[in-house]
Amino acid sequence: MAKSIFKRLILMVSLLGVMLFSMPGTSSAEDVWCYTRGNFSYYLSSDYIRKVDYSNGITYTVDGKLVHDSSGTVSRPLLYGFSIENDYVVGHTFNRTWGKWESVPKAETMAVWNAMKPYMKAKGIPYTESWN
Repeated sequence: MAKSIFKRLILMVSLLGVMLFSMPGTSSAEDVWCYTRGNFSYYLSSDYIRKVDYSNGITYTVDGKLVHDSSGTVSRPLLYGFSIENDYVVGHTFNRTWGKWESVPKAETMAVWNAMKPYMKAKGIPYTESWN
């Protein structure tokens, strides 16, 4: 009988361990809405705002995603990059198909940049307010 209780105790502890380790972490990224165009909404991931020093002039990046409004499904992941050119912020997105940075409409990049600013401030990442 003691052997049976011991086996059940081991099973319960094992199940509890599996449940605890399979639960998502409490520090997961927050998806922040920043822009809507047509039938799509653009979100950025607040945990993935970074100050970088890429050779092509990109100094800030943030991961994002494009979501289809009617179904709520992710259409594609996005990577935004921002460079400072002549003291002005210029926005780009990384084209994963071609492997290069491309400029995107100013309204979209301004919306992403403005959504990033409170998180950059909280992380202590310095930024500029100038726009080209």
